[in-house]
Amino acid sequence: MIRKASRNDLAFISGLHRSVNRREQGLFLAEGEKTVAELLGSGIEIHSIACLNDYFDQNSAIIGHFEVLAVSESELGRISTLTTPNRVLAICKTPQHAEFDFQQVGQTVLLLDNINDPGNMGTIIRTAEWFGVDAVFASPGSVDFWNSKVVQASMGSIFRMKVYQQPLLDVISQARNSRVQKIVGGVLGGDNMSSFSRQAESVLLVVGSESHGISSEILSSLSHKLSIPRAEGSQTESLNASVASGIMLFHLSKK
Repeated sequence: MIRKASRNDLAFISGLHRSVNRREQGLFLAEGEKTVAELLGSGIEIHSIACLNDYFDQNSAIIGHFEVLAVSESELGRISTLTTPNRVLAICKTPQHAEFDFQQVGQTVLLLDNINDPGNMGTIIRTAEWFGVDAVFASPGSVDFWNSKVVQASMGSIFRMKVYQQPLLDVISQARNSRVQKIVGGVLGGDNMSSFSRQAESVLLVVGSESHGISSEILSSLSHKLSIPRAEGSQTESLNASVASGIMLFHLSKK
């Protein structure tokens, strides 16, 4: 069904821009036609959809059974987080994944230590899906997975990935209790990553923020400190976190 969005509807949606409200309500926003198309095929529960009338007319067969709020272009601009709002946004139930099972052998798990940039986070999740990562954990100091800019940058990958936000030391402890021994971190000045090879065992890969790297308490828990080799004469101080993640995941995917 479709009805005109009320002021309360618009205020409620705008409130979901804040992480505290997303957590309290158990909801997040997915914006733009491409992202919503990915969402519709994902199995994630949709609370409601806000869209322009012409979008509804063109897609009523697909979205007509949801609660649909009709909004004007100016209203969509007020409730959107995009610089250039698209024709639709969806309000969705945040998925609750079952506790991750570290007992299975041969898994690749990505740990993100204080990744604050939403674009980086979304790109990392997209890259993780490409390389078959089994789960992504982020520290409490990282950006919220369900920030709408993270969702947008992930290009739908976040709808299909197992993502968890919890203290990374706890994650490492759980993994070790399940006999996971390879805790690998990307650091400047570490061993050349080509010196590390994996067989069938599970591996945890820790990636830190571009500005601060991996925090000291996590650093001391690593079994291997690896670096991406830099060309001779290069004066670049560091790599973007999403780029570094992609390079290291490519190397780790070669079992």
